[in-house]
Amino acid sequence: MWVYLDTNTFGRPFDDRSQPRNVLEAEAALLILEFVKQNKIDCLDSDIIRLEVSRGPISKRFQIQSLLKLCSKDISETNVLNT
Repeated sequence: MWVYLDTNTFGRPFDDRSQPRNVLEAEAALLILEFVKQNKIDCLDSDIIRLEVSRGPISKRFQIQSLLKLCSKDISETNVLNT
């Protein structure tokens, strides 16, 4: 199964966890990313995600970029994914 995770999903594990909602969302994001690591689901990367990450806080940028390496397919704005 292919999934497209937006930038918030990749970044949430690195957010402040003093809010209960942030804790729950971070744990959910980490679980999804663990499924990607275990090849239970396939993650898509995109030009848009990389652009958003490059414009985000430097404190998270390198951590998120390392997570993007888990993605097994790259799509651009003009690509159509054929399954």
